[in-house]
Amino acid sequence: MDPYGIYPPLTPHVVFPDFKSWNPNLNPPISALLFQVLDLVEPTLSFRIWLAVSIACYVAAVILLLRRSSSGLEVGLIAILGVCAAGIMIGLLISMKPNFAVWPVLLFLAGHRVPSVVAIATAVIIAAVHLVIFGPGIYLDWLHLVATDGGRAVFLTNASFAGLAARAGLPALGTALAVALLLRSQRGLFFAGRR
Repeated sequence: MDPYGIYPPLTPHVVFPDFKSWNPNLNPPISALLFQVLDLVEPTLSFRIWLAVSIACYVAAVILLLRRSSSGLEVGLIAILGVCAAGIMIGLLISMKPNFAVWPVLLFLAGHRVPSVVAIATAVIIAAVHLVIFGPGIYLDWLHLVATDGGRAVFLTNASFAGLAARAGLPALGTALAVALLLRSQRGLFFAGRR
């Protein structure tokens, strides 16, 4: 089946006054291989398992960050990377969520070359595996869906700068805030890497 298709009732559907939209899978094509494992059981049960795993991972990350915070260590990008702890894990994360590719770029700029290169190499290898298995068509389908999905930025569940700014009617402000935070993070990493 098309990993980017809409399959009621399992595909989330958001309805608000003056707005309704389906919430299809926007993950890159490699996610289809992971999701195939969930096809071993009935779809509704798979959905519930995936939701439970997602919630457990989120809770674990929050607990780890709170522990770091309570012990006086700095919370931020370095603490989050500490949870991943290796370039391979960062590369796996990038293969599922390409927007995290900013991490190895910032690490590289801060002088942490080895984890940065390992992360990018891992993400490229995973993408190449999927390309060999399914061919380039699946990437074209994914890119088309992502390019035409701007309307969902207003979802209340989208807590990104872009989503918050779009709901406020100032979509360009979201991009400006994201770039400013990225530059601020890069500056902090640069100086941290030089100590």
